[in-house]
Amino acid sequence: MDIPLLLAALLATSVVFCAAQTQDSNRIESEEGIDLVLPDYLTTTWPTDTGFALILESLERLEAENTQMKRELQEMRAEMTDRAASCPRLCEDSIKASESRLRTQVNQLEDEVENLRTQQTLLTQQAEITLTVVDVVEEFQDEYINITDRLDLLEERQSSLEAMTVRGTNHVFVSTQRPQNRPAKRLFTVSPSTIEPGHTYTLIRSLVVTNDEKIVMADEFQRKMRVMTLENRQLQGEIRMNSTQASVALLDDGLVAVATNDGRQIALVNVSGSDPQVASVIPTLSQYQMVCQGEGDTLVVGASGDRFNRLDVLSRDGQIVRTLVDSRNDSNLRRPFFLTRWRDDVYVSDWGRSRIYKVNLETGRINSTFGELNLSDLDLNEPRAVTFDDDGNMYAATGGRACAEGVSRDAEWCILQMRANGSVSVFVEIFDKWPYGVGVAPGVLVLSLAEWSDGWKTELRGYELPV
Repeated sequence: MDIPLLLAALLATSVVFCAAQTQDSNRIESEEGIDLVLPDYLTTTWPTDTGFALILESLERLEAENTQMKRELQEMRAEMTDRAASCPRLCEDSIKASESRLRTQVNQLEDEVENLRTQQTLLTQQAEITLTVVDVVEEFQDEYINITDRLDLLEERQSSLEAMTVRGTNHVFVSTQRPQNRPAKRLFTVSPSTIEPGHTYTLIRSLVVTNDEKIVMADEFQRKMRVMTLENRQLQGEIRMNSTQASVALLDDGLVAVATNDGRQIALVNVSGSDPQVASVIPTLSQYQMVCQGEGDTLVVGASGDRFNRLDVLSRDGQIVRTLVDSRNDSNLRRPFFLTRWRDDVYVSDWGRSRIYKVNLETGRINSTFGELNLSDLDLNEPRAVTFDDDGNMYAATGGRACAEGVSRDAEWCILQMRANGSVSVFVEIFDKWPYGVGVAPGVLVLSLAEWSDGWKTELRGYELPV
């Protein structure tokens, strides 16, 4: 509030009241001789001393209030100054406290990291010990399998001798594990340009020959299934698949089952018409690279990997009926490559152990016997496709020293023919290509051979089967 203006107003009011007391009416004569008529509310008669006392009292009260307000303002300014001065110290203390807490947490984390490193070192040492133990166990298991297979073979031979004794004959057949020389006659060759017109890059990973003499081929490189007539070797039709094909198998109902490298499904393809058509797709819980016919309308499928291998029996809706082999419980299989069925057994070519195993469909028991022949005695290397002719002879695409027993003595790969009577022969010698698919029809064996030259190139060959 403006104090001087208030005082002036109060003094003017006092003068008016004093002038009113000296007149006997409401008229006031001014110095200029002009009569002023005052309102009634200004003509009230006040005692002079009382009016000034009230004015002085009001002035003192106002001055006291003004002084109090100035004092409070100074105190507020002083408080704000103190707070402004103390803020940097408070912030600094807070920062120091935060740094201390963070330093404590960092030390705790460093201790935890050190503990984890110690645990990692201990686990690494335990893993090395475990791997060493696993290797030793696998060696003993291999030896155990060999002993078991030999015992089975001896039991079969003993039963055969007992049967011959009962019939009153002294004839005893002595089998040999050494391959004999029985080179086959080549009937035809199909060039890569015939398989893929206009494009020579192909990889026929697997093939089958149907009952109506069609060659069904799985081209892994082009992701196509092709159908070719066996009689004139002309392409009949093809279909592009959604996934990379790994293997094909002829089923009892005439459909062809397709297993893939990069999909959780088994495709069933109808090849009876001019062009192959996908009849149905079976979704699977796992990824299977191998397939063959099972009992009834079931399928036998195989999964192959560095640390996990298994053989399952699937229904046509993709459900696992039972598991035949699981590498987590049975380490016989190391890296299976191909499946095929003959009678009540499934034959598995195992890359990891360079062996061919026989798995019983009912019991899941694994052994290496094939009639009088012990398959574990054969010196194989990365066996691939396996198939059977109508007489029950087995044909296997493989490498190894077993192939060196042929005519030339230096073949790297070959097709071995194994008979149930125990005889083994080098059926086809291969020198410059890798064998993949093998299929048989009456009187002929069809083989796919691949080579790498800026890309995969595959040719087909046909060989005459012995009568």
